[in-house]
Amino acid sequence: MRPGRIRALAVVLFCLSVLPTVPNKPTNAQDNKELTWQNRLYKSEVPYEHSACRREDSETVAAFFREHPLMKIFPICHNDCPVIKCRPVIPFPAIATSAKRTGTISVHVLVNEEGRVLYARILAGHPLLWATARRGACETQFNVYPDHKRQGVMHFTVDSSGYLGVPYVANQVR
Repeated sequence: MRPGRIRALAVVLFCLSVLPTVPNKPTNAQDNKELTWQNRLYKSEVPYEHSACRREDSETVAAFFREHPLMKIFPICHNDCPVIKCRPVIPFPAIATSAKRTGTISVHVLVNEEGRVLYARILAGHPLLWATARRGACETQFNVYPDHKRQGVMHFTVDSSGYLGVPYVANQVR
């Protein structure tokens, strides 16, 4: 993390601790972790086309997010989350296994009308697991949605099993 961001985060945390009337103040480490991936989700000036699953989808992804910018006031998939049809079995890297890295990796996905993932951007998780989680997101097959594209956040789990735990649904942002 950059020194400027650390200072800004320290100022925000100080202000939150001083002002007891601030609603939704994070109370434990899990709340802080969720705040982190949510802040990354709504970050401005994101080059969405760089997170396209296939090179040929990059313009479609960029056009979608130009027309449908993410805004904190609207949940990204409220009652409209994509539902997984087929979950891939993906072993995670040997280096992550030997380093005994576990936890959750959050990935923002955009699913097209045929249920294919067009875009997968890592929001949180250990860097050793990013490529595996992105691959898992891009290879996941969702139900068909003939009316429009859908998006959501998938929370992959990594435990001692040696495989990426793929969720059943791209959860809506809380």
